Amino acid sequence: MKRAVAVGFLLLAAAAFCWSLPVRFGFAVGSTLGMATGADWDAVKSSVQSYYESYGYSVSIRDGVGIAWNMGAFVETPVVGPLSLRLGLFYDEPSAVMRITNNLDSDDWARWIERYRLLEVPAVLRLRLGTQFSILGGGFGAWRFGDLREIIDGPSDDRSTSNVPDTGYADLLYGVTAGIEFKENTAGEAVFIDIQYIHVISPITDSDPPATNDFYLRGLMISIGVSTTAGK
Repeated sequence: MKRAVAVGFLLLAAAAFCWSLPVRFGFAVGSTLGMATGADWDAVKSSVQSYYESYGYSVSIRDGVGIAWNMGAFVETPVVGPLSLRLGLFYDEPSAVMRITNNLDSDDWARWIERYRLLEVPAVLRLRLGTQFSILGGGFGAWRFGDLREIIDGPSDDRSTSNVPDTGYADLLYGVTAGIEFKENTAGEAVFIDIQYIHVISPITDSDPPATNDFYLRGLMISIGVSTTAGK
């Protein structure tokens, strides 16, 4: 909570400092498509496969994509010409997902999802390439908080969700992001769609050996929002 308050004051200070400029404020909500990579993640999949085989099941396991949601706000100020700087604060729920399929019955399958809760602070440069289209690029820091959410679902309506202790997982993460924005101006405000690829550079795990801590998260954030411009 202290980190969230500090970030909030930082954004307010940035807004106050830039108030004499044509500052753009925005709010967005959308979906995050998340997946995981790395040797530690492969080890998790191997352990799950061994678990099923110990009970006599032959299964295949492949990576899946988890769908969750995100929401947040940003303040943006011009830098030079068509280039502007955007500072934001977003809540995001990336996921690590595997699909487990019975090799003897393709209709017998399940998805195992491990979902994380992140408070992200992106610092992004936006380059306008026209009145409606821009490209985005920058970096972000993130604070992972709370227990993990473990979700099991399959082809039926059965779905179970439980909380898992966060032992062995990192609290602070960082990474890079790149994407595009489409914007339509309407009566002093703008409706926009952001599509950004999120590449987390630091591992989500923070475990002791023999773990190698190369369990990484990747994601695609698709958000729709409204923004307005204030100041001179």
